Amino acid sequence: MGLYHQVGAKFVQYTFGLKTDSSSLIIIMAALLILVLFYTIFGGMISVIVTDYIQYVVLSIGFIISVFFSIKYFGWSNIFESIEGLKTYDEIYNPIQTRGIGYISWQEVAGFVSAVIWPTAITRALSIKHVSLVRKQYIWSSISFLIRFIVPCFLGICAFIYFNVNGNIETNDTLSLFPKYLAAILPSGLLGLVVAGMLAAFMSTHDSYLLCWSTIITNDIIEPLAKKKLSSNKKINISRIIIVILGIYIFFWGMFYKGNDEIWTYLNITGAIYTSGAIIVILFGLYWKRASSMGAILSLLGGFSAIIGIEPIRKLIGINIESPEIIGFFSLALCMCLMIFGSLIFPDDNKELSC
Repeated sequence: MGLYHQVGAKFVQYTFGLKTDSSSLIIIMAALLILVLFYTIFGGMISVIVTDYIQYVVLSIGFIISVFFSIKYFGWSNIFESIEGLKTYDEIYNPIQTRGIGYISWQEVAGFVSAVIWPTAITRALSIKHVSLVRKQYIWSSISFLIRFIVPCFLGICAFIYFNVNGNIETNDTLSLFPKYLAAILPSGLLGLVVAGMLAAFMSTHDSYLLCWSTIITNDIIEPLAKKKLSSNKKINISRIIIVILGIYIFFWGMFYKGNDEIWTYLNITGAIYTSGAIIVILFGLYWKRASSMGAILSLLGGFSAIIGIEPIRKLIGINIESPEIIGFFSLALCMCLMIFGSLIFPDDNKELSC
């Protein structure tokens, strides 16, 4: 989450042409965080639903306008001709050639896992009363998920072409290309609309995560440790305190993290710390009768192995593996082994529990 925060602040910096020094970044990060914390604490799930709706409406309009202006600026055919003049066929159209089958496979695994157990998605699913409605939600939302991948990718391609044609792309931070491109081609009023949509998306991401993790910590950690049933008001107040603590944590993490990982790679690896163990626990817990509590605990702990995929950790311990998918699959395999051996060596006494 810390990198969401950092990248969001950088987007604001680059779009408005603000100074890109660290002090400016810290001020923007702090302002965005205060805004998010304020309405998440007081709005709860309602704030998540409202901002999700607003961001999709505003951002959809803004992105459609951006696509229109991009096509108008370059010309539809020129977009393809320009990119084909800058890159080879395999670099453009063959991800297996450029990224490798291992990377593509890891993305498939990550997509499956995120659909099954990623907390911010599951929080919404678990808030729906009937399974049939959950299915409908996933079916219809898959359309918007596809679009929200395609449109930013198209605009990213246009930004790549723009900076290759109008200047040296190597002199720019890659995170700056998209906001600088939008600032260059869009009139001020329309740029403001797109930025408003991007900020709404930024805030809806944060409020989803903050609310999700604070309620998980309250219900699954604090209440069991309290050894008594907590009232709804107490849970709400505890969740609010945890939201503030989490907000402060991600602020400092985003401010001090200096890794050079690709953002998507970073998200996959840090996510794998949780998902590697959790997906094994879910699958084996549902489909293997001999799965035990100790096996589940060991599997979850095994997910920590994914932390070696983060660049500063790799450098610290002297690992020269540059392919994140290798570390991801290693973590997944380790969790599976720990689940199997832990369950076989430490079976549950209660047969009903193990089933």
